[in-house]
Parts: sequence; structure tokens; C-alpha cells
Amino acid sequence: GKTYLLRQLCKGLEHAGRDFFVCQELARGLIKEMNLTQQDFIDFNDRVVSFQFELLKLYMRHHDDAPANMHLISDRSVLDQLAYLKWKVSEGLVAKKKLQEAWKLASIESMKKLYVNTKFILMTPNPELCVNDGTRM
Repeated sequence: GKTYLLRQLCKGLEHAGRDFFVCQELARGLIKEMNLTQQDFIDFNDRVVSFQFELLKLYMRHHDDAPANMHLISDRSVLDQLAYLKWKVSEGLVAKKKLQEAWKLASIESMKKLYVNTKFILMTPNPELCVNDGTRM
């Protein structure tokens, strides 16, 4: 759903003649690279915790690559990985220490630099856009 909406937003911005930098979805490629399965995400095992850390680092790198004179368009941010880990800490599936490690890695100062002029669009899930694609839950 988010990737579809990202594409639609980009089409609208292109039509309006706006300059922007797109950070394409990074998760699917990393999922393939790490050979993760949907069951791994259901179990939220150690491999998925490692995936969240790697994805956090990838988004930090890619968002940092956005030219300063262009708007960054991305369907996710560093905050997504922190939110997933926090959610799983609250469910008892991840040690609180892992969340603290993730916050140290992301660091408030780094996030300020990455997202100082960012506008975040938050949306509630739309059942029509949320389908089980066999990758994640």
C-alpha cells in the first residue's frame, strides 16, 4: 500500500514540475538478501531483529544521500524500524536492550539532520490497500 501511494505521489509531483529525490522501498531487497520468510516475521525471531537494524542503517544512508536542494520522498523512515522494535518489546518478543541499541544507532542528532524539514504523512491502514503479499504480516 505505501509503495503504491509513493508512486502516485511521485506522478503528481512530476506532473506539477516539482523536483524531488525518491528513496525506493528498501525492505524487499533486504528480505531477499537475508532469505527471510513470512514465518520469520510472524515469529519476529532474531533474524528479523537483525533485519530491522540493517534496514534502519539502509534508510539512514539513503535518506542522507538526498540532495539538500530537493525534497525527499520515501515510504518509510528510520522511525518505522524503531516503532517495530518498540511494538515487539511491548509484546515481550524483543529485549528492551535491543530497542535501546537501535535508538543509539539512529541517534536523535542524526534524525534531526535527516528529517529537519520533513513532513510526515501518517495514515490509518486501508483494508483495500493492505493485502497479504506473502512477504510480511
